[in-house]
Amino acid sequence: MSDRGVLVILLVLARQHSPLLVTRAADIVQYRLSDPAKEMLGIDPDTVGDADWYYRFWRAFHSLLDVIDPYPGPRNRCLTKDEWQVVIDCRDPVECARKQERIDWVANQLLEASVQEMPHWMRRKWKGNICIDATPVAAHGERGTSKGSDWVSIEPDAAWYVRESDDHRDREDDRGKHYRKSSWGWEATLAVTSTNDPSGPDEFPYVVVAMNFDKPGMDVAGHGLAVALSIVDRGHPVGTAIGDRAYLPSSKPEDLQPQYLQLKIAA
Repeated sequence: MSDRGVLVILLVLARQHSPLLVTRAADIVQYRLSDPAKEMLGIDPDTVGDADWYYRFWRAFHSLLDVIDPYPGPRNRCLTKDEWQVVIDCRDPVECARKQERIDWVANQLLEASVQEMPHWMRRKWKGNICIDATPVAAHGERGTSKGSDWVSIEPDAAWYVRESDDHRDREDDRGKHYRKSSWGWEATLAVTSTNDPSGPDEFPYVVVAMNFDKPGMDVAGHGLAVALSIVDRGHPVGTAIGDRAYLPSSKPEDLQPQYLQLKIAA
């Protein structure tokens, strides 16, 4: 099964508000796709029996993930901290960075597909103004890695998101006291289309047009700039960027403002 076939089937599940599970995907291939539809997706039903669609989709899905996964390692069991350190030591930082670029590109191309669903006349009304903010994304394993345990989380590459902390990643205040509102997970930086005139009527939908994904509180300015660059790379206009204090003025001016201004000038 091709990467295209995997993505199309996952899209079908998403559009019908079904869980994105391999079992559901296998059911679509086995019971719901016509032979012409299978042919269009490059699926040859004669090469595998009905009982094998689960494993076939699983292999195809992970073949896709393997080239865009910036955090390679076992995910089928909890590891001790010593075992986890071995996984970290075996990773190639250059290759992980390359895969991070790939997965960011894939995520933004998927967002672009939803943007292109808007009529052309409606998209043209948007002048490139965006609102940038980050939001926590809970890890599947809610129990995070703690200092007093010999084990790491089932999703050990995640980190603590702390709502009360200014940088959202320090679990203790300046007196060593733990904040109460913390969760184990990730942080998604999102850019949303914003109005051309706050006092005027809505002219187009406010949709997520770009995103970036990392551990909480990591390189806030860099991720803000990355979502803007993605928007430009896809041919959209550059307008005014709005962000909270994490971006302006907390970020160093040389990390964000001049580079974004250069994007506006170049556009």
